[in-house]
Amino acid sequence: MAIIMDVEPIKEELTQLLSYGGAPEDEFDKGYNLGIERALELIDAAPTVEQPKGKWINIETSVNGYDGQAECNLCGCIVHNNFSKAVNFCPNCGAKMKGGEET
Repeated sequence: MAIIMDVEPIKEELTQLLSYGGAPEDEFDKGYNLGIERALELIDAAPTVEQPKGKWINIETSVNGYDGQAECNLCGCIVHNNFSKAVNFCPNCGAKMKGGEET
């Protein structure tokens, strides 16, 4: 299964680390910079996937609407309704959720 994440903050942090030391002064600094540059290259070369889009389906509802359960329509992951109302992704398949019945 592919891991879906926003890589821009990682790239920004690595770029800041790269520019932090300025010009390399010794072999350690050169190796440090080469490692960061290689990490940035690997991030850019990594395959990309389109984030799946799903929705929560209420499968059990309580009186107050928060104690029931919701199911991801893509992978069948079951979560508490309070979780499905608080986050916009499925913790199992990473699908971006658009709501569902009553959510």
